[in-house]
Amino acid sequence: LEDTENWLYEDGFDAPKSVYAEKLAEVKKMGDPIVFRYRESTTRNTAVSSLQRNIEKYKNWVQSAQADEKYAHITEEEISTCYSKCDDISSWLYDMLDKQGGLPANVNPAFTCQDVQNKNKELTAVINPIMNKPKPKPKKEEKKKDEEAKKEEGTDEKASGDEPQPMDTSEEAAKEEEKAEPMDTQ
Repeated sequence: LEDTENWLYEDGFDAPKSVYAEKLAEVKKMGDPIVFRYRESTTRNTAVSSLQRNIEKYKNWVQSAQADEKYAHITEEEISTCYSKCDDISSWLYDMLDKQGGLPANVNPAFTCQDVQNKNKELTAVINPIMNKPKPKPKKEEKKKDEEAKKEEGTDEKASGDEPQPMDTSEEAAKEEEKAEPMDTQ
């Protein structure tokens, strides 16, 4: 970096743009890995805690789902899939944290925040469909019985004579209405 700085103030003063671009590429070649490690170290804790929260949330859901009647339609195999996925990702995370803990700050990280986000997406992709699995619809036999009962009720109403009658629109009905007392509207 010092050589580049000296060049900039001495020979680089009158250099063309292409030479500046080459020197900038050389400096970025040294600086970009440092910037990358810094960004990773500052955002790693947030990404790791987000993954840990999701693992804990899903484990708590699995435990409560086994006792809850609302999730009775979820099979034991699906529950075990959820448990194993949480355990796999949790063990991966703690292995990576152990590796990262032993590394100095001037070396590339053992895992990136993108790796953690990918594991978070993987966990969500496996467990959310199971978690949001709809209850199976009732069997068709029950529906048929309900329809038959409604039909029987409908025939009973027709037989009782509660059916609405059409309005009388004949001339005699109009004359009877004229003879009736006018309605008081005041």
